[in-house]
Amino acid sequence: AELAALYWALKHHPRGQSLAIFSDSVHALRCVGTIVQPDAHSDKRGRHKRRSGNFSNAFHRDPVSSDLRTMGLELLISWLLRLRTAHTAFYKVPAHKGFKGNEVADALAQRGAGSGPALGVPLRCTRLTALRLLLDYLMSQGEIDGGAPPPPTDGGAKSRRQPSRPAPTSQDFSTTDVLALDCEMVGVGPSTLESKLASVCIVNTSCNTVYFSYCVPPVPITDYRTRYSGITEQKLRGAPSYEQVQREVRELIFGRTVVGHDLINDFRVLGFGHPKRLIRDTARDLPKFFCRGSGGPRKLRTLTWEFLGLVIQDGEHSPCEDAQAAMLLYLRFKRLFEQSAVRRQEQNAVSGGEQSLDVLDADLNERR
Repeated sequence: AELAALYWALKHHPRGQSLAIFSDSVHALRCVGTIVQPDAHSDKRGRHKRRSGNFSNAFHRDPVSSDLRTMGLELLISWLLRLRTAHTAFYKVPAHKGFKGNEVADALAQRGAGSGPALGVPLRCTRLTALRLLLDYLMSQGEIDGGAPPPPTDGGAKSRRQPSRPAPTSQDFSTTDVLALDCEMVGVGPSTLESKLASVCIVNTSCNTVYFSYCVPPVPITDYRTRYSGITEQKLRGAPSYEQVQREVRELIFGRTVVGHDLINDFRVLGFGHPKRLIRDTARDLPKFFCRGSGGPRKLRTLTWEFLGLVIQDGEHSPCEDAQAAMLLYLRFKRLFEQSAVRRQEQNAVSGGEQSLDVLDADLNERR
């Protein structure tokens, strides 16, 4: 029963979103540990963790158990684990006896057992059947996780439920002590590779916009990058000057904590820095959560989907939507961000003083 529950949890959870599974079954967790890594064992808290792995190795691996009743199920679980692209964690919880936290799980199990048709569990299946089940699993995933795009809605067909997007959490439009910032940029110069500010959005802790403005760069634009930035020539007509937007943004965020994704790029095009003690960067502050194994930052779009279950940047980028996503990530992991900031301040005190984010000399000269 525990392996069947684990199979259904893996099969029906989006593979690009983080997943935590709590179980009191030593057998199920031992099977997972052996599937993932033959010599895997739990730490002092009885926890096993696994990210995506090598699917081909799992396909040819021998079953973990000698029980013919569960061999097929164990193999399918191993393949589902390796098809996942997001963080997967397994936690051992106390057994039912005397542990009230399991009462909710028991109630749900009893309700599920008594309602609706029974769901088939592939205890025994051929490789062909397993491949069909895995293909169905991949095709059922959302488009962001590599699944099939939703079918057209003509002819009265019921459309697939669209994923949610970031949205305000209240009607508070005040300028809070913590703000999230995002900029969109256009290309300038003969190569179009140099970036200049074209729009900026700032949202508060309720994800409401407290500042938004387009901006006319101080040099001619050679590439609007409309496909990604959403910026067009028409949108910049009558927009305020770079100097005005720069001054307004600087005044608004002065003395406040700024949240954003890879903020070095945003402050580079804004032309000024901000104290590091007031920076919360979703691309760099929590490397164990938000960075690749190599240490490089992951895309905001990926983090938003994995940790929030929200979709952004599926077309033109919106600075307000990106700022909202960064703020929601910060609020979810606020304690970890603040702990990281404290450690950074301690390191700065040892190394000798406050620093601001680096800004390119070209932008500094332009500001002067």
